This record gives sequence, C-alpha cells and structure tokens, in this order.
Amino acid sequence: MEEVDRILLVFFLIVFPVAVAAAAGDPCSALKNFEVCHGLDERVTIAWTLHGDDDPSRKSVLEVAVTGALPARTGWLGWGINPHSLEMSGTSALIAFQSSQGAQLHSYSVSRQVKDDDISLSPQEQTEVPFQNQSVIMEGTIVTIFATIPLTNSSSTTMNHVWNFGDQVLGDSPQSHDFKKANLVSLRRIDMSKKDSVAQPLVSKLTPRQRLKNTHALLSGAAWGIAIPVGVMAARYLRPFTSPSGAWFYLHLMIQIPAYGVGVAGWVLGLKLESGSGNVYETHRNIGYAIFAGGTLQVIALLVRPKPYEKIRFLWNIYHQSIGYATLVLGVVNVFIGLSILEPAAKFKTAFIAVVISLGAVSLVMEVVTWIIYFQRKYLVRRAAAERRARAKAAQASNARARTRRFWRF
Repeated sequence: MEEVDRILLVFFLIVFPVAVAAAAGDPCSALKNFEVCHGLDERVTIAWTLHGDDDPSRKSVLEVAVTGALPARTGWLGWGINPHSLEMSGTSALIAFQSSQGAQLHSYSVSRQVKDDDISLSPQEQTEVPFQNQSVIMEGTIVTIFATIPLTNSSSTTMNHVWNFGDQVLGDSPQSHDFKKANLVSLRRIDMSKKDSVAQPLVSKLTPRQRLKNTHALLSGAAWGIAIPVGVMAARYLRPFTSPSGAWFYLHLMIQIPAYGVGVAGWVLGLKLESGSGNVYETHRNIGYAIFAGGTLQVIALLVRPKPYEKIRFLWNIYHQSIGYATLVLGVVNVFIGLSILEPAAKFKTAFIAVVISLGAVSLVMEVVTWIIYFQRKYLVRRAAAERRARAKAAQASNARARTRRFWRF
C-alpha cells in the first residue's frame, strides 16, 4: 500500500506537472520539483535531485529527469551514463520511443559493436548503471524520461552523460542516429553533487577519428577545391601572355601535379574513414571516386600527350579539357558536401565560400580579357593577311605592266 501511495505521490507531484509544463514549452518549469535543471544542449534538458548527500552514513539516491523532442513520431530519445569515460561506447542508456502498445522505455548497453553497427541494440534487463524506477511520459513528440540511480559510498557524483536522437525504431531496436556534429558531441561531464553545476562541454583533445576527418577535409579542400581550380586558371588565362615561351604550361604542371598528390592523400584518408564507420555518405563517396578517376585520367593524359602538329592533338585537347573542367566542378561541389557533413565552425565554410567567389570573379575578369585579346589578335591576323594579299596583288600588277612594256619594246 505504501508503494502505491508513493507512486501516486510521484505522479501528482512530478509527472503531472511535467506533462502540463512540457506542453507549454518550458522544460525547466516543467521540472521545477527537481533541485537542479540545466540544458544539456538546445534540444535536451536534464534535471536532478541528489537525496542523502548530506549524510555520509546513508546511501545516496540520484533522481533524474531528461526531456526533449523527438525528431519524428517514429523516432527515439536516449540518455544514459557512461561509468568509464566520456564517449558512447560503454554507456548504460535508457531509450524511449512510441510503439503500437504506447510509450516504451527500455534499458540498453551500448557496446563498441553497437556503436560500429556490427550488432543492433536490444533491451537489457540489467545494465552496468543500475537504473531504478524508470518511467516515461510522452506528449506528442515531447518525451520525458524519469529514473533513479542508487549511489554507494564509493560512487562518484561526477558522471559522464550521453544522449542522442534517432528517426526510426524497428521492434525494440532503435536505429542509428544521424552523424551530424550535434549528434557526435552530445556528451557532458557533470558533478551532480553541486547545485550550481553547469552542463558545459568537456574541453578535451580531438579524438583520433575527428583529427582524421579534419585532415581529410583540409587536404581535399586545399587540393580539389582551391589548387586544382588555380592550376586550370593558369593554363586558360596565362596562355595569351606567355604562349611563345610556354611558361603557362610549366606553371600549370607545377600546380596540378602536387595538387593531385595532395588530393589523392585526402581521398585515401576518406577511404580509411569509410572503412572505420558504419555510416556511409554515398553522394560524397561516389563523387570522390569520380574526382579521383578524373584526376588520374588527367595524369595519364599528360603521359600520352601528342605533339602539337599531330592530327590527333585536336581530339586530345577535347578529352583533356572536358575531363579537366568536369573534375574541377565536381571537386568544388564535393568540398561543400564535405563541409555540410563535417559541420566545422562557420568561419571555415565562410572562408572557402570567399575563396570560391574570389576565384570566380578573377576568372570572369580574365575570361573577358582573354576574349578581347583573342579577337584583337584575330583582327590583326586578318589585317596582316589582307595587307599581304594586297601587296602580292600589287606586285603581280607591277610585274604584268613590266612584262607588257618589255613586249612592246621589242
């Protein structure tokens, strides 16, 4: 009977106010019965009360509530504690979702195999973190998870919190979440014994995988997004000014060959990233394959470049320029796709956009200049040809008159 009374008391003092206030859109006012309430991020709010921490002789109990909005009605919201480190692998999690039987809440152990998508998540009766009194309420897509965690005298009150969202659940198995930046940094370390504790991100070094992503982005962006376009511009726009000496050709090679090497290094890192992740960005990957193929074909084209006087040179020029321009466009487009996946600080994307706009503006100006030079030279060539024809005609007339005079002289 006492157990029933306690459940009813919890419902009327905590769950019912949470449902009302959650509908009003203020998470912390919905969780005002807890001592501490903070936003983990812009999507998720956590509130807690640590009972018994003022008496070392008693076992403490941590009462927690986590609330957030599902990305879709078919989606899920998960929150958990990692007792070892600030990462997903090793987390004991509570995941809530809606099913045909109503709101569901199960406990899961997120292992390394689950993280790498080698095995699917399945409910666990017991997890390393001993969650008790779990419950969930759902109002539309707003989910609030409740749980208590018993603490022993040796338990640390500084805990690694992990949370995330997903769009789909198959049976009782939540499917993989997105791999956007917000999903990859949903980790916080909080001292639950401090009422003024703020859930701020832990300042830590980049993980090896994140460092690999950044290196891939830097190499690929610098090569395919900047250096290759500059090399193409050198060949197209410097030729009218350096054609007799051929300096444009050597400058073109000096830019394109190192850029190709750097780009291939970035491409190899992309393959390594793909092999170590269960998530595949197919569009980004497939365009990357096309760029690598186009760049490699250009290197092969250099090795079989015909002499200028050979008839096949005309066809070689068409092949070289069409593959080159296609690779250039795909390279710039794929850099933008990669930036949308990596989600770096806005200044990096802004800087790349500024570079692309600058190169485009210079190309536009140089295109006008080179066409003006082309038509000027074409006019001069035609005028020189006309002058030669006029001189030849005059010479022929002069010769004819001379022959006539000689004829009548005799």
